[in-house]
Amino acid sequence: MLNLTLPSDFPADYLDLRNTYNQAVMALHNAIVDLQGKALSMGGGAKEIARAADDRSPRTESQAATFEETSAALDELVSSVSAAAQNVQAVDTRVKEATEMAQQNETSMQAAVAAMGQIEQSSDQIVAIISVIGDIAFQTNLLALNADVEGALSVSKNR
Repeated sequence: MLNLTLPSDFPADYLDLRNTYNQAVMALHNAIVDLQGKALSMGGGAKEIARAADDRSPRTESQAATFEETSAALDELVSSVSAAAQNVQAVDTRVKEATEMAQQNETSMQAAVAAMGQIEQSSDQIVAIISVIGDIAFQTNLLALNADVEGALSVSKNR
């Protein structure tokens, strides 16, 4: 499971994150494989040495005990490596969740930008309508003024 890498079809903004993550997973995978091979090799060697020590003398029994402790430490190390592998899988899951969330946020942002564009268009249309209304009001005021002037002229002619 330590060979789970992020796919190549990944958002461009996160390519460095993907590359770093993939390199870290591969390095951890290689280290664990190497460590497991060495642990197996050391475990086999420790058993052979323990047999030889039992055959030779009681003095070597203490050395065999030391090898058993080393084997136990390696077992603990393998357990720790296994726990680390589980943590890597948890990180992988969180990275996938973060990627999905980023994609959802991108979709929301695109919708918001589109809505803002529509609002801007509506605002431009309202400004155009207000301008037309202002022009009509100005022309109406001119007509009213003209009517007042003509009315005043006709009153002054009638006097």
